[in-house]
Amino acid sequence: MVVTLDSLLRAAPRESYRFLEDGEKTLFEFNDVRYQVPAPVALTIRAMSEHATFRARNLGDHLDEHGRLQLIRHLTDIGFLTVLQ
Repeated sequence: MVVTLDSLLRAAPRESYRFLEDGEKTLFEFNDVRYQVPAPVALTIRAMSEHATFRARNLGDHLDEHGRLQLIRHLTDIGFLTVLQ
């Protein structure tokens, strides 16, 4: 399935991931893997978790459309996002 900015998505439950601050770095931990993420990515992931379902197009302007598309495709690949339609 091709994931687009208009795909209906659901994020993993909040208890399955966390954010850690390591000095000036923000780390996103999911499935025992830590990813260093820039602030706009962390803000976008947090925005995803505020909704039961969402479309990436409607996540605000922390990232441009290309950045949002790359992020949702990566998060789908690692199992953090589920595509509903």
